[in-house]
Amino acid sequence: MKGTLLHLGVPERDLKILGHNLKKLFEIMTMECSHRDDLLLLPALSKFPDYVGDRYRKTQRSRLDIIALALDAQFVAASAVRRISGEDMASQMEAAAGARGNFFP
Repeated sequence: MKGTLLHLGVPERDLKILGHNLKKLFEIMTMECSHRDDLLLLPALSKFPDYVGDRYRKTQRSRLDIIALALDAQFVAASAVRRISGEDMASQMEAAAGARGNFFP
């Protein structure tokens, strides 16, 4: 998200102030460049652990929880890139297979 915000012209000093606050980064990213993924991003971001506080602690998450978190991380990264790349293969796949929400509730 920070890379997308830099590309959109948000000054690096502003991003440093936000640190790892994913919800604030989300808010700024959606203000700078809204996207059809916006409604799906916030629930995904709310599942992420506190990066600074939890990064050295032993996790209590199951393997399936970690896989779900990895899929959410991939979705967040892809959504950030879709906003600035002009490419959106996800919309093509959804047109053929159905909405993402049908597969990942």
